[in-house]
Amino acid sequence: MPIVALFMLMVSTHARAAELRVVDSGGLLRAVKVVRGKARIVIVLQPAGKSAGGECVATNIDGLAVERRVAVSPQGECSFADMSEGSWQIDLPDNRKWRAQIYE
Repeated sequence: MPIVALFMLMVSTHARAAELRVVDSGGLLRAVKVVRGKARIVIVLQPAGKSAGGECVATNIDGLAVERRVAVSPQGECSFADMSEGSWQIDLPDNRKWRAQIYE
């Protein structure tokens, strides 16, 4: 295989991966992962297990996807399924602390 063709194959293979970023309402990066497709973002409210109800809102700040809303579970979590690459800002029902995890 010629070197140019091998290089093009390597570039096209890597071009399919992109970053999915989770930021808070202040714009601070809370989680980032290189994904090759849709992923799941799980927001865990702190302290764990203390749920005040309400919903979490994920807004794509790149403007390439629609806003998502998910109810807070009794365990104090919000799980956003099938999230696309890009930057997602998370807003919570109150000013509680939280952490984010991204699963592919």
